[in-house]
Amino acid sequence: MSIYFSEKFKQLRKEKDLTQDEIADVFHISPKCVSRWETGANYPDVELLPHIAIFFKVTLDELLGTQEILSEKKTKEYVRDIRNLLNSGKLYDAIELARKSVKEYPLNNDLLSHLVQALCAACSEETPEYKENTEKYKNEIITLGEKAGNKTQLIQLYVKWGMKEEAKRILETMPVEIWDAKEVWYGYVLDGEAQKQHQENTMMRIMVLLSHFIGEYSPKSDWTPLQKIECSKSEAVFKEFKNRLRKRHI
Repeated sequence: MSIYFSEKFKQLRKEKDLTQDEIADVFHISPKCVSRWETGANYPDVELLPHIAIFFKVTLDELLGTQEILSEKKTKEYVRDIRNLLNSGKLYDAIELARKSVKEYPLNNDLLSHLVQALCAACSEETPEYKENTEKYKNEIITLGEKAGNKTQLIQLYVKWGMKEEAKRILETMPVEIWDAKEVWYGYVLDGEAQKQHQENTMMRIMVLLSHFIGEYSPKSDWTPLQKIECSKSEAVFKEFKNRLRKRHI
């Protein structure tokens, strides 16, 4: 509760243009106590919550973020179920469920990305009817991809569909050097579980990139057959590691 309450409480206090000292006087508590509420280090006694809600003219559900918590739980369930359908080969069921989830939560980028992923899978050459699906889903994929801001995927799709100028347009908006990218180094300022989660997510993305570029480069390279075999082994290790991390988040 404290995470949602702290953010909402701080927002409501600022909307009323009150300082922490002033709000402390209202509820007969210390300013330090208010500070701890707003950082999420602590939260009010249950008996005080209705009085806080009345003062700010909000419901208890709004104050505690009940709806946000329920929405977060539901979206995670949607993501899990969409992935399970994709993994079991039920491609069109995954598309149908992803569309339903996006209709329910249109601003959720994770769900938008999973819908794009399902539609792209339908357009993959591994799908027998991929040509028909590409004609059917192409515009939807572009619209959703632009909305979700999935730049790397859009670049690959634009190139695949012969739309290189559109790919270049997106490319120009991206960081120049991956070494300088915020995501790579952000873990240094996090602690505990948040740091671990960030490191796992970053490693998974790096593994995806390595697997992709090795797969692209190896067939075109002048490596010896033995070098290509070793490279394939490395690619397989990367994919296995990526899949293990992904399963932990389903």
